[in-house]
Amino acid sequence: LGLTAAQQSDLTAYLDAVVTGEQPYERDDPATSRAREIATLASPLETLIARRDRFHAVLLIRSLAPSPGGRLEAIGDAVLAQDWDAARRMWDNYRAAEKEAKP
Repeated sequence: LGLTAAQQSDLTAYLDAVVTGEQPYERDDPATSRAREIATLASPLETLIARRDRFHAVLLIRSLAPSPGGRLEAIGDAVLAQDWDAARRMWDNYRAAEKEAKP
């Protein structure tokens, strides 16, 4: 590649940080991937609800639950209504259901 020693070192550090090398071609079930994505991205929602940050909570929920009718949308409705106790309760129920669903 014609990299300098410093560039090689930077590239090696980057690859070490990003790639574990374990099962690089692991196949993932789309449903499992979506559930994991939602779980990962929704984790900041707990903080947003605690801070009563309506704007960012709704933004996050709408990005995660673009179609109507889900549990996240119900949480979003409570946030929009500024019913923080209901939002917190629904969030706690959502997390509990998520934990039960994991094998």
